[in-house]
Amino acid sequence: MFPIMDGAQATIKLLGDLAIFVWLVLRPHGGLAAENLFLRKQLAMFQERKLKPRRPDAPFRTAPSHGESGTHRRDDRFLARRQPAGG
Repeated sequence: MFPIMDGAQATIKLLGDLAIFVWLVLRPHGGLAAENLFLRKQLAMFQERKLKPRRPDAPFRTAPSHGESGTHRRDDRFLARRQPAGG
């Protein structure tokens, strides 16, 4: 079955949702208008070229972790040379 929220959790979730709603209502209209204009132009481009929007591939969505890139050794040596000798 579904877990049932107790009163405190429900109240916290309600207050969080209320805060998000207030933030969205008070959002500057200029920014919203600019975002809408950009999205309309992007949609028109996709319709004109008869393309379907697609999600980026996994390698482009996430950056490699520090150990995967191989640059961490170079970076560490560079930083070690840049530190003052006394401290």
